[in-house]
Amino acid sequence: LAAAGLELPKCLNLALPGVIGMDALLAAAGERWTSAPAPAGTIPRVELDVSRALRLGLVPDTPVRAEAVVADLQGCKGMRP
Repeated sequence: LAAAGLELPKCLNLALPGVIGMDALLAAAGERWTSAPAPAGTIPRVELDVSRALRLGLVPDTPVRAEAVVADLQGCKGMRP
């Protein structure tokens, strides 16, 4: 977008290094939830390769924390794309 001269969104969703469980995200957000068995065929863990984003300096080189993700999300509330 930027290379094409287009305006960038105010809030971008980029993957960060590491993995966070949904249980940790829900707990950090103060949400109540109940554990249930995953359906058959569910992928138990997904970790994205963020090496290029790290090389370009787009994301910090520190492991992701659930509290930080929730805080970032809260900071994006109300922003228009």
